[in-house]
Formats: sequence, C-alpha cells, structure tokens
Amino acid sequence: MPFLFYLALIEAREKRKAENSEILHEINASTVDLLVPSYITVIEKGASMNATLLTSVKFEPFSSLTRIGKYAFANCPRIRTIDLSLCNNLWIIQEGAFFNSSLEIVTLPSSLKYIENSVFELSNISQIEIPRSVIVIGEKCFFKSSLQQITFQKHSLLSEIGPNSFAETFLFSITLPDNLKNIGYSAFTRSQLHSISFETKSNYFEINNKMIIRSQTKQLVASFYYEQESITIPDGITEISKGGFLLSPIEDCKFPSSLLYIRERAFAVSQLVNLTIPSSVKLIDKYAFHNCYQLRSLVIESENTVLADNCFGSNFQLCGINCPIKMIDRLMKVGIQPFSFQKCISKISEKNMS
Repeated sequence: MPFLFYLALIEAREKRKAENSEILHEINASTVDLLVPSYITVIEKGASMNATLLTSVKFEPFSSLTRIGKYAFANCPRIRTIDLSLCNNLWIIQEGAFFNSSLEIVTLPSSLKYIENSVFELSNISQIEIPRSVIVIGEKCFFKSSLQQITFQKHSLLSEIGPNSFAETFLFSITLPDNLKNIGYSAFTRSQLHSISFETKSNYFEINNKMIIRSQTKQLVASFYYEQESITIPDGITEISKGGFLLSPIEDCKFPSSLLYIRERAFAVSQLVNLTIPSSVKLIDKYAFHNCYQLRSLVIESENTVLADNCFGSNFQLCGINCPIKMIDRLMKVGIQPFSFQKCISKISEKNMS
C-alpha cells in the first residue's frame, strides 16, 4: 500500500471520529436533565428512545446544533418546555422529532427553515410562534396536537403548509403569511377554526365563505367548517381538490355549472344528505364520496361524467338515485350497492299501490 494512500486513510478515519464526536447518538437512560454541549451539531434519530426519565433539555451558549433528527425526542412523557433560541445554526427539525411528546411550549430559533412531517403530531403543544425564516411546515406537523394558538412572524417566508398539518387541532383562528404558495389537502380538517385570514393580502389565495380558493386556477383547496350547515360552492370554481371537504359536517352542497373535477376523497366521510352532480363535471375521482353514511339521494345529470373506483363506496343509506340509464351499471361498479336501487323501486311501487 503506497505510504501517501495509507496516510490519507488514517486522516479520513480520524476525521470520521471527530465528526462522530459531534453527534449525540443516544441519551443515557438515567438522564433527567440534559445539557447539550455547544460542540454538538446533530441530535441523532431516536436519541431519547430509552431516556424515559428525561425532564428537561437545555443548550449551552453558542450552540453548533444544525439538525434535530427523526423522532429524536418522540414519546418523551416528561418534557414540558424546550428553548431552542440559542441554537442559531439549527436549520431543520426532522420528521416526528417531538411526536407524541408531552411538550407544551417550544421556542424556535431565527435560523430554522424546515419543520418536517409529524414533528409535533399528538404532542401537548398549545401555542407556538413560527420564525420568519421557516419555509416549509410538513405533513401532519401539528396533527391531533393540543395546538390552540399559532403566530407567524411578520414578513414570513413560509411557502408551504403540508397535508393535514393543522387537522384535528384546537385552533380557533389563524392568520396566514401572504407569501404562502401551497396548502396541502385537508390542512384544517376537523379543527375548531372559525376564521382564517392573511397578513395583508395573498397573491395566491382568496377566502370565500370558509373556503380557500387558489386565485389563478379557481381550485378549491381547503375548507374549515366546524358545524352542520348547507353551502354553495362559488361560481367559477373548476375543481374541488383532494380532501377539500374530508370529514366535513356539511349536510348539503350546491355545485356551480363551472365545476369540472371532484378529486380524491373530496367529500369522504362527510355528512352530506342530498347530492346533485351537475352536467359540467368531467371526473369524480376515487373515494370522492366514500363513506358518506348519511347520503340519501343522488342525482347525476350527465352520462359522460367519468366515475373512478369506489367514488361512491360504502354509502349504505343511499336510496334515491336519479341518473341516465347508462350510468346505472357504472354506479354499481364504483361502490353503490344494488339494494340502493331496489329500495327506490320498492318505494315507488308502494307509492303507486297506495
């Protein structure tokens, strides 16, 4: 082996050792109060997995921390607060970092850019301020958490909110940054939201009767209904996006003649009772009206509407069907049970006999 090559191998090995010493791989099982040294750059995946006694986490001044790894503090039953404000090099908190933890209050640093999927999912976090620097809030970030209040710093750079990010939280109101470009499906499903607004005026979205609409394409991307009511989709809407009314309490929905597409799970597990699909609709995507257990009547105006798999599956109360004859076989193929038609025939016969 050439001598210089041998020296290079040794140098590389020593470098790996040095780098490894800057990573916190595992927190000792007996640790109660953790002080993270300033030289630590990474808290590794599942670092606290065995640290069931861990009560507090603090950081030395001039922290070098850049990343909190996946599920690093997940399932920690004793941590109530954590202050990351001294971690001025921290740019990412990875998936599930505080998943199902008892964390109630967290202070985030001004260097943070990415809060990944499920970071605070099922946590006890009740309030949080999102720094201006944050660009992405990931899927299910606050899903089923105790979140009641969220504040975005002025002139926020936030560009994307992931699917189900605030679903099933206790938020009453939220003011979104103007820079926000993407809102994932079901972002606010089954929350307690009464109002959503933007900091000044969004260039990408508009809000109309608790519906968030993409201004340029007229896609209805999300809704935030918290009690039973009847609604009318605004004229001009061309598409109801995936999960737009998922688990919604709305009982009746009137569609505009401009509507072209009803996407996947758009009204799945909603409380719809009566439904009329206008002739303008080209596609009802898979599971669009799946598990609408209260649905009683269905009208489909056009035989040209394409029905995807299971778009009407498991609607066991449905009995009033009005559609072109050519649609009957297709409806049975996409989830409507034959007895739904039989009930209708039986009711018509009884009415005629009387």
